[in-house]
Amino acid sequence: MKIVDTFGLPDGLLAAIRNDQYNVGEKLEGTEGIYSPSSLNTPPQVRQLTREHYDELEEEAVTRVWSMFGTAIHNEIERATTGSDDEIAEERLFAKLEVDGKFWTISGMLDNINKRAGKLDDWKVTSVWTVMRMDRLPEWSTQLNVYRWLAHMNGIELDTLTINAILRDWSWRESTKSDKYPQTMVFKVDIRAMPHEEIEEFMRERIRIHQQDPVPECTPEDQWYGGSKWVLRKIGNKRAVKTEDTMDGLLTYVEGKKIVALGTMLQAPFGTHEAELDELTGLSKGDYYVIERPGERIRCARYCSVARFCPQAKREGTIFTEKAYGRNNQKPSLVPHETNSSSATRISTKSAPSAGKREAPF
Repeated sequence: MKIVDTFGLPDGLLAAIRNDQYNVGEKLEGTEGIYSPSSLNTPPQVRQLTREHYDELEEEAVTRVWSMFGTAIHNEIERATTGSDDEIAEERLFAKLEVDGKFWTISGMLDNINKRAGKLDDWKVTSVWTVMRMDRLPEWSTQLNVYRWLAHMNGIELDTLTINAILRDWSWRESTKSDKYPQTMVFKVDIRAMPHEEIEEFMRERIRIHQQDPVPECTPEDQWYGGSKWVLRKIGNKRAVKTEDTMDGLLTYVEGKKIVALGTMLQAPFGTHEAELDELTGLSKGDYYVIERPGERIRCARYCSVARFCPQAKREGTIFTEKAYGRNNQKPSLVPHETNSSSATRISTKSAPSAGKREAPF
């Protein structure tokens, strides 16, 4: 994989990013291959395409900045605990796992172990949104329990598992507005310690899936697919009037509020700025309209390095960003949404005063 820099990062920062020393290690003798908690949780299709196209892959250096912050934190913790008999930091452990008569190497780098307290701490640099939604909790849970199993297989017993999330975008001001917002920039998440038999079965099942030929396609969960949203917009408003997961839910709201929506239901590309949508409708200030925002496969569009090689992404019409943190290359447009007649008649229509004789752009 080639680390590219189209944003002109400072030389020192770029050199540090390119100096990534991460390595899962070598498989143990007598085993078929090696898996880490990360590779076990990675969608099999992504892992296979990465191996097939590794020399062709490119990744923007700027996308690794926060990962480098995480590495720096790990290094400082390791340096601070060096010389302690009770604590072990940044220790890579290995063990063999039998799956259907064959053995595989399981490898994992444990951030911080306190042997006397039987405690494992894992450090992550992440976003406030991640810990508020807790959508990464299943992945974090299996990761730390694989680490616990590895420690057990190497003679170390751990019963307390904790994620220490350092929130890169934490805001003191936001923390004063709501108790639901994290009250400190270091957020602790306690992880349930699974029975070793349970995590062993999880690992066996994931290895079986990875070893299928052909490997299965990515699921909506793998793709981080959020689903479509139905939005009621009012020309001139910065925010949507109402957002619902279903068309019927939004139309029920429209009817209940006796809102007159102009035009038909429309579709718009994910990520289109709402100000651009308002302009494209040709409607007047204060007028309403309904749009469907198609759901985005977030991992595919923004974070998957092999998306351009993926037949599933091509078949599903995934539009991915050309540059890190950039907008996608699809031009904003509005097209009529195909609906059955009963749904369409639930939207009241009238002519927009500003439209005159001109044809609406949708």
